Amino acid sequence: MKIALIDDELDTLAIMKDTLKPTGYLCHTFNNPITALEEIKKSKYDIIVTDIKMPELNGIEVLKSIKKDNSDSYVIVITGYSEAISAVEALKNGAYAFFRKPLSFQELIEAFESIAQEMEQNSN
Repeated sequence: MKIALIDDELDTLAIMKDTLKPTGYLCHTFNNPITALEEIKKSKYDIIVTDIKMPELNGIEVLKSIKKDNSDSYVIVITGYSEAISAVEALKNGAYAFFRKPLSFQELIEAFESIAQEMEQNSN
């Protein structure tokens, strides 16, 4: 599976990529949501993991854009803030899941595995 990781914090991106590397998932990192959306439009990503609080575009705007242009991609929204409103808004706009930072990578990997199973079922 091809995964896009979007977060304006370079340290967070590095940790996510390093932690996910042993899983075998192909992860591309983007610290600018606009650049990420441009790349996502050019190349198919199975899963997009996006932070909510970012300059230029927030994660909900990223989610809406992805769902509008590439509706078969799964989007997982993450945040360092405990905003219930953001979680509801993300899920209402088509997010597959919503996680709070610090991330439980076990939960994130379980979400990836569930998505992989769902994709396999949909292809049959």
